[in-house]
Amino acid sequence: MLLSLNLNPPDGNMTKLFFLLTIFVAGGCSNSSQYQYVKTTTATSHGTLTAKDIPIKPSYPRYIIKKGDTLSSISRRSKLSVNNIIRFNQLKSSHLEVGQQIYLPGVYKLKPDHSLKYATAPIIFKRPTPQSKIIARKHWAKDKIKSNTIAMGNVNKITVHHTDDAPNLKKMTDIQFLRAIENHHRNNRKWACIGYHFIIGRNGTIYEGRPAKYQGAHASKNNPHNLGIALIGDFNKAAPAKSQLAALNALLSQLRIKHKITASKVYGHGHLGQTHCPGKHLKRWLEVYRARR
Repeated sequence: MLLSLNLNPPDGNMTKLFFLLTIFVAGGCSNSSQYQYVKTTTATSHGTLTAKDIPIKPSYPRYIIKKGDTLSSISRRSKLSVNNIIRFNQLKSSHLEVGQQIYLPGVYKLKPDHSLKYATAPIIFKRPTPQSKIIARKHWAKDKIKSNTIAMGNVNKITVHHTDDAPNLKKMTDIQFLRAIENHHRNNRKWACIGYHFIIGRNGTIYEGRPAKYQGAHASKNNPHNLGIALIGDFNKAAPAKSQLAALNALLSQLRIKHKITASKVYGHGHLGQTHCPGKHLKRWLEVYRARR
């Protein structure tokens, strides 16, 4: 299902606006001056730009502590380290109470513990059904994809970016910004289309960028078999909006299940090269995300 979108600015003249946009290149997505625009008076509303620097906790499997359970036994059965169980659940003590509930991130099967009478069979948790909705490329892009593409093949990693900022970004809709990035990638860098496979808008809307069947152009020598996700904003300046982090978490879950990718294969751009992308605030969220799976 697609969200209802207004693809036109208030003045109804999107074409005229984008003829006026001029883009100058100053580096990759780690550089805050990557995208520079001429001034525009187009007004827009793109949602509340709250930016609370807190991790988003999704619906993880919950385990109810039974008699005889210890952190060590749960660690053996789940393959999560004791430290990760403590950190994720913010436990103040290693003592567990019968009936206490703890989260086991990314764990959908507990091995049996034959030292305990009640645990004679493995415990299977139901996997959550991803709920993320993705706006198809055809609903925002104006140009067809050029022929200079490379087939993606199998996917074995995901890289997260930020787009950086622009002086007049607050006056632009996310779709205007996407079209400007695509124009830059197509016409200045001579790529087939926008380099990212998915872009998350400032209100948490997820847009399809380059179709996933094609290799992206977002991580230099690490593009093969690598899906690229970019969040709109500069996260060296502030943390992403809560809605963006929730959307990122849902999209990562969906893609990891589909392609059987572990959390250790979810990278920030800076993990793969000398860059400040995706910004210190988003990098912090990713470090927690990678450690909790």
